[in-house]
Order: sequence, then structure tokens, then C-alpha cells
Amino acid sequence: MNKYFILFLLFLTALLFLGDIILKDVGYVLISFHHYALETSVWILVITVLFVLIILHACSNIIGQLIGLKSVFSQWREGKQSKQTKNKVLEGTLLALDQEWDKAEKCLKQGLKSSDYEALSLLGLAQIAHTNGDITQRETYLKSLKALTELKGNNTIELMHAEFLIQNQQWEQALTTLETLQKQNSKNPKALQLLLKIYIHQKAWSMGLQLLTQMQKLKTIDPSEYLKQQKAFYSQILAHKAYTYSTSTEKKSASEQLYEIWIQLPKTICLDSQFVSKQIALFKHYNLHYLIQKILEASLKKKADPDWILSYGYMDIKDPNLLINFLEKEAKLLSTLAEYHLVLGYLYGRLAQWNTAQDFYHKSLSIQPLQQCFYEMAQMHIARNELKQSIECYKKALQLHNPHLLH
Repeated sequence: MNKYFILFLLFLTALLFLGDIILKDVGYVLISFHHYALETSVWILVITVLFVLIILHACSNIIGQLIGLKSVFSQWREGKQSKQTKNKVLEGTLLALDQEWDKAEKCLKQGLKSSDYEALSLLGLAQIAHTNGDITQRETYLKSLKALTELKGNNTIELMHAEFLIQNQQWEQALTTLETLQKQNSKNPKALQLLLKIYIHQKAWSMGLQLLTQMQKLKTIDPSEYLKQQKAFYSQILAHKAYTYSTSTEKKSASEQLYEIWIQLPKTICLDSQFVSKQIALFKHYNLHYLIQKILEASLKKKADPDWILSYGYMDIKDPNLLINFLEKEAKLLSTLAEYHLVLGYLYGRLAQWNTAQDFYHKSLSIQPLQQCFYEMAQMHIARNELKQSIECYKKALQLHNPHLLH
């Protein structure tokens, strides 16, 4: 408030000072041009000049507003065209989803006229060309799209190109594209997933395992999926090696070489019941019995697994004492399982030590009644010419399989 009051006082002082000057001498100005002359006081000339300047300023504002109206109209027209283009691109996208390729292509081509929707239109057109099998046109669209996005450092187009190549089973070209892309950005999850798909197709199991490890470190793969893929890759490696070594005349040497590979597997794989059982079945197919024995013994020292015990106890080995010695040595870990006593009974039965075998069978049944145990007891009674007891064991085995049977 004080500020405006002071300014007002200064303004009044200036007016008084100016009025005093005008009263003393108004002054005159003479302007002559050819036969024309204009004579007036200085202060009227000053007021006239100020008035003209005000008029010019007003005209300038009006002209500026007129220009602005033109700009607003241009923006309105461009906005309307952009909206129409957007609607056409959206329509084309929906038509593509309905697989109406020709109509979709026609709509998307209109999007090429707008810089805002050019990239999206090219993307849709490339997809349509790929679906129609027009590889040349697809590559043209992708090239244009890449030129649009290259300055932004966007790898989406290269990834899309790689996917198209994989779908066309152009594995080598896709691999080259993805390896180049990985050098630029080694952490791209989509690129890593596509690379993994190629390695699986090409049966490049070792490369696939390295890639899996990298994906796990980068946390670009779900832990459960990682374990699943890891087991699949190791299964393929072992299957390939088993087939190669099965042609060897030295089965023991082949088994030892495979066992060296086995002990290098991660613990989570070596102690996975399903994985181990699957590999045991594979090695049995190739008659690698020495390898099976070593794997099962190493596994049973760390984990009490019923299926492993049964596989171990029923191995085709000449001297059952070798198996008995191992099992009895590991009794502390394994003796809580009914299968443990079952296979010991079976092995002692192979040695015709029937009383010892019978004791183990009874111990097995006291833990858990197993159908296989009754079958083995029936076989034991047949060997001892105890047919009545044998029939009773067979009946119990059948009843255990089907409780409603023989009632």
C-alpha cells in the first residue's frame, strides 16, 4: 500500500513539474514538406505521437489474434485428421484379430500417412505380410520400422524379426539375429527365451545350459521353469552320452565315464526322485548296470527313496551279497522304509536263506503292507514247497490290490 502511495505522489509531482514548464513555454514545432507546412505545439505533437503508437499497438494485437485463429484452425484440422487416422489404425488392428487380412491391410496403410501412427501401422502390416507368407513385403515393412525406431535404441523390431524367422523355421538366420542382439543387450528376457528355443531345436544342450544359468542369474526365468528346463537339458545330455557309450565293448569303462558326468550334476538334480528314476530306466535300456549300481549307491547314501531301493534291490547282478552288504551298511538311513526290508528279503531269498528272508518280509509288512512283499513271500513258499501258504500270500496280494476281491 505504501509503495503505490509513493508512486502516486511521484506521478503528481511529475505532473506539477510538467505543467509549470508548459505554462512558462509551450514550445512550437514546424514541419514543412514541399508546399505543405504543419505548425503545432510540442506537447500536442507528443500526445499525437503517443496516440498513433497506441493505435499501431492495437492493430498489431488484432493481426496477431487473426493469425492465432488460423493456427487454431490448422490445429483443429490436424487433430481431426489424427483422430480419423487413429480410428482407421484401430479398425485395422481389430480386423487383423478377426483374420480379415485384406480389410485390415487397407486400414493400416492409411496410418502410414501419420507420423504418430506410422510405426504401429508398419508393425501390423509386417504381421499381416508374415501371415500371408509374403516374406519380401514383410522384410520391407520391418526395414522401414527399424529405421523409425533405430534412433531410440529399441530392440523390439529385431525381436519380432527373430520370432518371424523362428516361425518360418529359419533357425540359422534367427540365431544370427539374436546373437547380434544379445551383444547389444545381454539382459533382454525375450531375446534369451528365443535363444533357448533355438538351442532346444538344434539340440545344443551345453549351450542351452549356459544360457539357463545366465537367465537364472539375471532372474529372467521362473525358478520352477528353470529347474524343469535344467532337468530336461541334463536328461538329453545323459541320453546322448549313454547312446554313444552303449556301442562300446567295455561297458564298465563307459559306465565310469558317464558316472564322471553324473557326479558333476547339481545336487538338486541328483537327488530328484523322478529325474533319477527316469535316468535309471534309460541306463537299464542300454545295459549299463555298473553305472546304475554306482548312481543308486551314491543317491541312497544321501536320501531314503522307496523307488531307488526297489531299483537297487532288483538289479540284475550275479552276487546278491554285494547289494546286501551295501544295504545293511546304510541301515540307519534306510531301515524305516518297508521297501528296504522287502528287497533284503528278496536278496536273501536269492541266496536260499529262507528263514532270514522270511524275517525281513515280516518286518516289511509290519511297517507297511506291500503287494510286492506278498508276491515275494508266495514265491518263497513255492520254493520251499509250501503251496498252501503260497496260495494264501497270493490271495492277500490280490486283496491288497483290490480290497473287494475274494470276499
